[in-house]
Amino acid sequence: MKKAVLFDFDGVLLDTPELHHRALNLALEECGIAPIQMIDPGETTEQKLKRAGLGNEGVVRRKKQFYALALKARFFRPIRKILNECAHIGQLAIVSGAEGWVITKYLEETGQKCDLVIDRNDVERQKPHPDGYRAAMDIMGLNPDEVIAVEDSADGAEAARRAGIQEVYLCTYDTFSLQELERRAKK
Repeated sequence: MKKAVLFDFDGVLLDTPELHHRALNLALEECGIAPIQMIDPGETTEQKLKRAGLGNEGVVRRKKQFYALALKARFFRPIRKILNECAHIGQLAIVSGAEGWVITKYLEETGQKCDLVIDRNDVERQKPHPDGYRAAMDIMGLNPDEVIAVEDSADGAEAARRAGIQEVYLCTYDTFSLQELERRAKK
């Protein structure tokens, strides 16, 4: 029986990959650069720019501004309350490469409860490195066999496995199933 569920944020708790991509392309367009395609929804802005041979700090800053505006609009739509649905399973944590302010805003706006948040500023290295998952387990006083990780990307799943977590539920905001998570949590 698992004692905690550690969730990724972008793509799992909030349907954000498309928002990130649109914001990036708006920023690129504003700088006179052609839009780029989304290949991997788990790819960071920096990875997308590197793949496209770009490294413009101004683009990243402007993308964040566009994303913040898009995120505000998204909060006015009904948001699935996945954390609240899972509260009976055990402790809940968010382990994410997202900015802390985004996660905090999400929790405030949705009224969802979470025992711990580890964001991009809490660890030195991002996924696929296991730092975020290790930090969460250390703070919660749990071993890898006592938790289940919920991820939407290969990098996230790799980070969880490198932290020793054997039970990784790979899903997206649209494919999340409470019944599947409960089944896996009973192992």
